[in-house]
Amino acid sequence: MPVSDAVLQQFRGVLVRQAGGYLRNTIREERVTCRVCSTPVDDFLRCFQCQQHHSGFGEQLADAVGALTYGVDGQQSGYVMYGYKSENPIEEHVAVVAMTVMLGISLHGPCLAATVGAPVTHWTVVPSLRGRAGAHPLSPSGAARGAP
Repeated sequence: MPVSDAVLQQFRGVLVRQAGGYLRNTIREERVTCRVCSTPVDDFLRCFQCQQHHSGFGEQLADAVGALTYGVDGQQSGYVMYGYKSENPIEEHVAVVAMTVMLGISLHGPCLAATVGAPVTHWTVVPSLRGRAGAHPLSPSGAARGAP
């Protein structure tokens, strides 16, 4: 069910007031950010991890990757990313990430559809590198634990 523009603008206002001081949109700039995942790089085409996947372990990269924001270790954005995926997710952090995902998919869905040539019908979450027991906080089973 599509979300109305008025509702999207309300969510956007809440998100900007709550996290606009530290969340930043990702950019795509050759040799400044990784061409796969948008991680900042220093004059390389890909970040170390994406280059490793690309060049020799037999793993294929995704056809397209969309990143909504940077989670920088040691800064508020990284703290929120760790907090929403922790064993006991921080409710405010889950709400910030859920609003970011909802807005990202709602506002950028047409761009994604144009890129892949089909409407967006599914989305996924990326598992934590550190591992976590139980469901992801944004999955339906995670929502049953109290996450949005």
